[in-house]
Amino acid sequence: MAEKINLDAVVPSAGELSIVMDRTLGYACYIGTRAHLEAEGVIPAGTEWRRGYRSIFWTENGISFGLQRERPKGAKGPRREFEDCDNWRLLMHAVGRDHRESYIRVKARELREALFAQTPEGRQLRNRYFVALEDKGFQAFRDKVTALAELERPKKRRGRTSQADGEKNHG
Repeated sequence: MAEKINLDAVVPSAGELSIVMDRTLGYACYIGTRAHLEAEGVIPAGTEWRRGYRSIFWTENGISFGLQRERPKGAKGPRREFEDCDNWRLLMHAVGRDHRESYIRVKARELREALFAQTPEGRQLRNRYFVALEDKGFQAFRDKVTALAELERPKKRRGRTSQADGEKNHG
């Protein structure tokens, strides 16, 4: 039986589809309305949308899918008030992949990066990064390059006076 969705339910973030990718655990997740998920083409035609919080699971092309209703982020009140809310979570991960292996692989990479940061070469690279943050010419160039301008800038560090001082403070 197809479900009737309560379109009057308050969904604080119904305006956009959220996509969450967790490389540590090796999964991706779409969170949004039924229309969002169907528009993305990630829900097979003829899928019977469940009532309440009951999940649907399927496997296709080596990917395991799980679809269930998601309580809207920031929503207040008992869970039962959102049993017919049009907000869904589609969780996807590779079939046969152990999430613990992904976790270990990511942690091993983080350890290699931390060890590299303590080498003379790693320290030199870090110093160059902080000098570039203070370089007005580079920052002006960065602002003109769309992809770089969209990156979040680190907060200014206190007590910094010149590029030469920046090199001394980060060694």
